[in-house]
Amino acid sequence: MKQRNIFAVWLGLPIITLGIYGIVWIYKIHDELNRSYPENGASSAGSALCSVLFGFMTLGIWPLIVLIKFGTGLTEAQRRAGRQPSFSNGVGILLLIFGFGPLYYQNELNKIATQR
Repeated sequence: MKQRNIFAVWLGLPIITLGIYGIVWIYKIHDELNRSYPENGASSAGSALCSVLFGFMTLGIWPLIVLIKFGTGLTEAQRRAGRQPSFSNGVGILLLIFGFGPLYYQNELNKIATQR
């Protein structure tokens, strides 16, 4: 897994690329988590990308399900990396609502990246 600067993921690159980096980031984190820990049960990168692009058709239910599955996979990946799981789906969703989700998610992913 790749360690990324949390502030670049949260604000810098999405502003510079007019939001495109956010979509690319979602694809990349799902792909990296699935490649590093294929048995964790997280959603595929393609499914995550489609849920972001077409989730409005399901009134946000599909993206929410993908997000919860990703969070569960992230918790399991932390456990398998030898860390005490520190990720919380509730906190992640709450922070996403207020716009700080990428900070939290990337910080938790960086914890796994430093363990490997």
